[in-house]
Amino acid sequence: GCSYCCHLFVSASAPQVFSIANYIRKNCTDVDAEIERICAVEKTTRGLDPEERRAGHHPCTLLVDGQCATYPVRPVICRMCCSLSLAACEKFWDGKADVGDVPMPDYVVPLRKNYDQALWAALHNYDLPPYGYDLNHALLAALENPNAEEEWFQGADVFKGVARDKSEIENPFPSEIEKLFWEVIYKSFKERDATSEPLWGLMPCMRLQEGFPQGAGNTVKTRFILRLIMNAR
Repeated sequence: GCSYCCHLFVSASAPQVFSIANYIRKNCTDVDAEIERICAVEKTTRGLDPEERRAGHHPCTLLVDGQCATYPVRPVICRMCCSLSLAACEKFWDGKADVGDVPMPDYVVPLRKNYDQALWAALHNYDLPPYGYDLNHALLAALENPNAEEEWFQGADVFKGVARDKSEIENPFPSEIEKLFWEVIYKSFKERDATSEPLWGLMPCMRLQEGFPQGAGNTVKTRFILRLIMNAR
């Protein structure tokens, strides 16, 4: 495949960042040299907004010789980048099209939303921040602090100063309805089998509420993904 989408702002959750950092520590023969390489690339993107990165064709710190250096543990947003048209990607690269003009399989957006809701439910249960961070800067912070993951689980802000996903800054969450939904999802994960029927009966007051969390419609898939996330931890 191509690497056009590897030159965009990538938002990754803390668990995804730690997964990548651990993969590098385990598989890289010279971790110090890899940190230096990542640091050099990250300096070119820090402070740039998503549009500036797109226009400047700034690469992800993990893009090496046109390939992802940590492909097996790439963030979920990268896994969702599965274009059906190289021509559309080239137009996007040249600034002649928007990302919404790039055709993708129909399942991509719903699957991403279900994954997000499952992850946020798990994080909310443990009172951990659900933010998405600039992958380039966050990864460097995680690599430079060997204890970053454990400190984060204990409540420390190990990503202080790292840019967060702009949508989360403009629309801080969780809202009360999102917290309620996550609590119901986590409760269902703990008490019911992941293949059981949807849980509308547990939250009838929420079903028609305006502002119901995106991706909440397929509760069975959300619970299944949550099970995978919790087992991974």
